[in-house]
Amino acid sequence: MVIAVSSGTVGSPTMPAEQHFAQAGSMDDLGATSVSDVSKANNGEKCATNSGKRARLSKIVHTASGLAALADGGLAQIPGAGTFVIPTIQAGMVFAIGSTHGCHLTRSHAMTLVTYFASDHVKKALFKEMIGYIPFAGNALKATATFFMTEGIGNVADRMLACQGAAELLKEAMKSSAYREADGLSVDGGDRGLFHIVSDYLGNLDLASLDPKEVWQRSLQLFSPSQENLLVKVRNATQSSELVQLVTKYVWNLEVVEASLTTLVDRFEVSDSCGAANLVASRLWNAPSVSVDSRETAAPYLLHCADYMDKNTQMNCLEGTSLLLLNTRGGTR
Repeated sequence: MVIAVSSGTVGSPTMPAEQHFAQAGSMDDLGATSVSDVSKANNGEKCATNSGKRARLSKIVHTASGLAALADGGLAQIPGAGTFVIPTIQAGMVFAIGSTHGCHLTRSHAMTLVTYFASDHVKKALFKEMIGYIPFAGNALKATATFFMTEGIGNVADRMLACQGAAELLKEAMKSSAYREADGLSVDGGDRGLFHIVSDYLGNLDLASLDPKEVWQRSLQLFSPSQENLLVKVRNATQSSELVQLVTKYVWNLEVVEASLTTLVDRFEVSDSCGAANLVASRLWNAPSVSVDSRETAAPYLLHCADYMDKNTQMNCLEGTSLLLLNTRGGTR
């Protein structure tokens, strides 16, 4: 699967992405040979975006930039994590931007695009973004380079994913060294959990009650001894209610949730194991912006507990699954 764009964005849900973009116009049609050139073209002709959507996208980019800057100052607390923490936060931002525009990006795709945007190939585009945001009266001291770089990546990603260039953009990025670099950064450790925290927060900002500092504190836990302590609690649980409580309290912690759900299914009768079904469905399957990692974590448990969810949750799951299959042509794009 390369990329899928929702029918609300591209028109007919049965039209392959490549065909749609061929009709809408490719990079070459715009006279563009790089992301920098596409950026120039898009500056000349703004994509149609309603004010509510534009405000949401601006909030995603600005919030992610603040979170990245906050994290950059706290990396000393996470030995060895400096190589992937900031790119993973930026990837969560790109995922949330893509989701808002109707693009179904995986964590790997989002990481590839971040690496590509930060590469030498697009330095000119990012430099212009950064210059546009740095005031000339000395206020640059109030923010870090990480903030401005993240802001630049977010605004470039917004234009690229909004202006019908998603398929071409991802193809170009995956042909470059950015794909290999991103693949090296994307491992099944802390960055998976961090990506979930960030993408869930940014993708559902309208529902969020946390501020960036609280999100960063949650992120720090993934790399602290308390994370292993939680996993020990999962392994030592003797009652299903203990695991349901862990899922409820730490639904933002994908590693703990996955371990808890697996243990519930493996150790307990179905009638006892499904106490978290409605919560898992609403947070990891039916939320407005949900990553592939979240749905992969939730799917086995939700199938196991399908008969124990309330009727509204069942209908929401069926509707969400149907739309996902429709918009991705059954997962083939």
